[in-house]
Amino acid sequence: LTLQTITENLGTICKGRAWIIVTSQADMDAVLGELSSAKANDFSKIAGRFKTRLSLSSSNTDEVIQKRLLRKTPEAEAELKTIFNKMGDVLKNQLSFDRSGPTLKNFDGPDSFVKNYPFAPYHFQLVQKVFEEIRKVGATGAHLAYGERSMLDAFQMAANAIAGQPVGALIPMHRFYSSVEGFLDTAVKRTIDQAKDNATLDDFDVQMLRTLFMIRYVDLVKGTLDNLVTLSIAQIDEDKLSLRKRIDESLQRLEKESLITRNGDIFQFLTNEERDITRKIKSTEIASSDENKTLSELIYKDLLRDKNKFRYNANKMDYGISRYLDGHTLDGRLESDLKVEVISPLDADYDFYSDAQCITKSTEGYAILKMADEKSFYSELRTYLKTDKFIRLNNDGTQADITRILADRGRENQERRKRLRVALEDMLLQSEVYALGQHLKLNSNNIHTKFDEVCQYLL
Repeated sequence: LTLQTITENLGTICKGRAWIIVTSQADMDAVLGELSSAKANDFSKIAGRFKTRLSLSSSNTDEVIQKRLLRKTPEAEAELKTIFNKMGDVLKNQLSFDRSGPTLKNFDGPDSFVKNYPFAPYHFQLVQKVFEEIRKVGATGAHLAYGERSMLDAFQMAANAIAGQPVGALIPMHRFYSSVEGFLDTAVKRTIDQAKDNATLDDFDVQMLRTLFMIRYVDLVKGTLDNLVTLSIAQIDEDKLSLRKRIDESLQRLEKESLITRNGDIFQFLTNEERDITRKIKSTEIASSDENKTLSELIYKDLLRDKNKFRYNANKMDYGISRYLDGHTLDGRLESDLKVEVISPLDADYDFYSDAQCITKSTEGYAILKMADEKSFYSELRTYLKTDKFIRLNNDGTQADITRILADRGRENQERRKRLRVALEDMLLQSEVYALGQHLKLNSNNIHTKFDEVCQYLL
């Protein structure tokens, strides 16, 4: 109504010869979708009075920022071109991401370097996407726009933060956090603020937490160690190896404090509710018999497809297989013609099974496959079992927030089981094989072939 009054008054005073131009930072149709139907109806009446509609997209944000904020003096241009000619190849290599997401822009020559410095070309894509996603998921109020003005503000704040540093400094991702900090929900902000006061964490850990929060909801970059190294580079000639080691140690501390979670190679920022659930999952008790049972299922049922007979081609007869894992039988007390046992580090006597001991045990008519001790595999197996048990006991559907988080955890756990299968297949292929007092050298590259070769030898 206010807009209508102004329009009518202007029309009267200027005798219909005034133009009114309205611009908006966000796409009108997208904003209208979020309004109640009554408000949207009023708004469409106002919008209907504007005969000419121009659609302005935010796809040229980089050009606006390059012209308004990053234009260089002739002396600076010359200096930056010299730096790029000397360090260009190093720089392109420094700013490379892994293949887990779409390809992000890198510097394509000295001009691109001069135009964008101290930012990298991918920052424009990424920061805009970050603003968009943070706004969508409600980690912040809907007033955080993702057009040129908010982007200009973010880039200006980040550039000012390193103003005192010598030429060669670059902007790491955590520098953009201060531009969204004022808009964030108190729950999200509190998590990061409390990390600052945590005596076991240092400033670098807080920077990593900010970076992980920024990319939490974005598809462009996954939170893998390689990507986090690239996002944290603050110098053209940064030592990537020592930075990687530092980030790895930082992620371990953050994970220990339940501020982030790890799913395979990907690290993820946790909200307050997610943090509580992660802590509860970590403290869920599981029995060693559960570990043995699940590992046994993964080996004999998932990978070997429940194969309990071996067809001997010479006489076309089938022979039964007794299957064991760490002394426990899968097939009950029934003794079959062929006995195959897998020995894993879950066995309390694992260290006792030396080369000589395995050979001795196999003389009793056994074939033995001894797996290597892969700590990360068994740690992931325990996480899988704890998560599975916690979801089964707590998924009663009474609280929408909890149900959503548990559904996410369930999906992650399905992915985890797939990863466990792949890793386990590789471990079984690499396992040492002993049969009838011999240490066998089998070169199979397929788990079914290896199993068949073991049975063939036994027979």
